[in-house]
Amino acid sequence: MTSTKQIDSPKVSQDFAFRFILAFWLLLGLIDLLKNVVGALNAGRTVAWADALQFVALYSGVWIALSYPIYRLFQRTCGKPWLAKVAAQAGGSLLFGCAHTLLLSCAYSLLVYLSGSFETSFIEFYLPRISARFFPVWLNSALAYWVVVIILFAFDYYEQFRRQSTLALQLESELSQAQLQALRMQVQPHFLFNAHNTIAMLIRRKKYDQAVNMISGLSDLLRTTLTREHHQFVTVDEEVAIINKYLAIEKVRFEDTLTVSVEVASDVSDAQVPNLILQPLVENAIKHGVARALDGACIRIFAKKCDGMLVLGIHNTGPGLAESRDSVRTGGIGLQNVRSRLQKLFGNEQRLSLANADGGVLAQLEIPFLIGRQDGE
Repeated sequence: MTSTKQIDSPKVSQDFAFRFILAFWLLLGLIDLLKNVVGALNAGRTVAWADALQFVALYSGVWIALSYPIYRLFQRTCGKPWLAKVAAQAGGSLLFGCAHTLLLSCAYSLLVYLSGSFETSFIEFYLPRISARFFPVWLNSALAYWVVVIILFAFDYYEQFRRQSTLALQLESELSQAQLQALRMQVQPHFLFNAHNTIAMLIRRKKYDQAVNMISGLSDLLRTTLTREHHQFVTVDEEVAIINKYLAIEKVRFEDTLTVSVEVASDVSDAQVPNLILQPLVENAIKHGVARALDGACIRIFAKKCDGMLVLGIHNTGPGLAESRDSVRTGGIGLQNVRSRLQKLFGNEQRLSLANADGGVLAQLEIPFLIGRQDGE
């Protein structure tokens, strides 16, 4: 299975959002400057560029200074539940609204005070003005705070959507590769050679009905593999059905030396499993267990629910594993592909084990118990 491209870190998108916010406040400051200039020109007044630039720098500067704490608060609440996020941002809007109002009003008043000739002290000049304008300025500041937060939320949700879409495409690509891998393993020379030899043997023994059935079974298996719906998940019954087609051919090849039993609990028939996840494990059992057994072999496939998990197992009699070998980690491409797909689909909520058991080897999967399509189709 080819490696997939690493998805960008969420912090990259959040940092871009923060830079976007800084540019946003600078743009608003320039718009405010343009509005003041146009208003002065329409009124026939001379544009006081120095004063206009001072007030614009003050307006944008205060917001740029306060944007970083807002951004940090947003980062700290990213992983929290929705209600906790809203509560934190509501408290932030109250706090930063007050801080912005006091800073902005104080700075504006200081500029006006320094530009005029006032006999009163700055505090006597400032207090009446901040008292009269506190609430409307605070309300405007609180609303502007929510503009910043909404921008951050928009970037965050876009990033989540992009990451989920990228992951879905990766899983779809890996599913297609898993199907191709299964097909390659089925049509590789030794498989076709063995199947054709078995068909020739049946014809020489004049067992024509069995030969025709095997040809039909081989065609059905290849056709099913090629035309199977491109779902990431299928039901347990659907997954077992294609395994049965494969084992039907192998049973003819091994004649009376291979016994197959399938035990699917009634409450897991409609549970969801990754498409073609069992195929490499069954082929592994045939290659390393059944084909090396001297006195016949048995393959038992089972599916059950245990402690809220779906447990899938494939047990084969025959030679066991070497005691010093970690077969799941050092196994062939088939086992590595199974492990990789499970990790991407379920993270740490899955387990794949391969161990000696009951005179043979047991390969067992444990994944979350899911009902209904999980791939959005």
